[in-house]
Amino acid sequence: MQQHFKNARLIFGDKFDTYDKLCDIIVKDDKIVYLGDSVEESKDEIVYNLNGKILLPSFANSNSNSYLSPFIFYQNKELDSSLIYEYQSYINDFTDEEKEVLINYHLAKNIQSGVTFVDDSANFPEKIANLLNKYNLNGRVNFYDKENNFQNINQIYRCDLSMSDNKLCSLSQDSAENKMPVSIKICETLEEAGEIDKKYNKSCVRYVEDLGLLDRNVSLFGCNFLDKDDLEILCSYECDVVVSNFANLYLARGMPNVVNLISNGITVSFGSEFNTEVDIFSEMKNCYLLTRNLLCDFDAISPYEIFEMATINSKLSMGFSSDLKVGDSANFVIYNSENKIVNYDDFYKEFILKFDKSDIFMTISNGKIIYENGKIKDMDFEQLSENYNQLLRRKIWKYLKF
Repeated sequence: MQQHFKNARLIFGDKFDTYDKLCDIIVKDDKIVYLGDSVEESKDEIVYNLNGKILLPSFANSNSNSYLSPFIFYQNKELDSSLIYEYQSYINDFTDEEKEVLINYHLAKNIQSGVTFVDDSANFPEKIANLLNKYNLNGRVNFYDKENNFQNINQIYRCDLSMSDNKLCSLSQDSAENKMPVSIKICETLEEAGEIDKKYNKSCVRYVEDLGLLDRNVSLFGCNFLDKDDLEILCSYECDVVVSNFANLYLARGMPNVVNLISNGITVSFGSEFNTEVDIFSEMKNCYLLTRNLLCDFDAISPYEIFEMATINSKLSMGFSSDLKVGDSANFVIYNSENKIVNYDDFYKEFILKFDKSDIFMTISNGKIIYENGKIKDMDFEQLSENYNQLLRRKIWKYLKF
């Protein structure tokens, strides 16, 4: 049965202008089949009168890890590659039920933040893909099989520069053979950039280019320390950069100059990385304010560009193109707090600075309502939180490094 969302206040625009209008959206199966002026209700549809509630595209989280998040979030020690690999090894001691608790909690936090596209770089990708499908979410997981039998799930090869040259070359060849995109953790810290320069007498970006890792669609995680030559190299390839502001601030890693990236035609998106609370609203706010402060320029970046990073760009980074158009999959969020907006001509600025998770009324993912009035469909979040906290105290806490 199709769903008819009446009297939605649809906001759309660009970095220069903002428009808003009352409209109806009709969803059939997982697609938007009508978007326009108000139309009469029919007997064979479920009608939701939104009475002017704001409707916007859903968010996408293009870099996260359900397994490592609690380890890194709660540890009180400077992070390095050896510590990450050590934490990853502990996951093997977890039962399937414990792993599901971690994934379910992670997905719940994404849903509560208005996310319907989730990248999860944790191991056991089939388990993650299965749970993404259970909650009707879109996602991206580690490569596991050329025959991908899951709906709305993309795969990707992942690597970082702590891997050996042989391992990186092998990943490059495998991704080419399987026609799979690649993600690379690169230039997250000055120390990493210095180590590559000392070992190979070249920058991190030049190093991965020489390995052939930039020859296909690639997502770069980090990019906190790029110079002019690095940007020129990246501009000649199809790549995007995923920014994780919370992680950068928490680990004191520095932050990328997103204005330089955007002005050079590089698509920039957001990822929560290891933030267990998964707050895309905070990612937007932090990026907006920190970028202006970093460059000492009030108009360094427009609020719309920030919003675009959290929605369209993040979806593109994950290999999706969902938008609010007829024929697209229905992925959108409806907000309660239309009265928070004073000036709709400056909507995106007010949205970024004023709104948070609590303002979400309803989230639709692939045509299905997955969140409404503070509750996630088909999930007992209170029980899940209790199970998650017990797992933290019983098992994860003893592994943490202080």
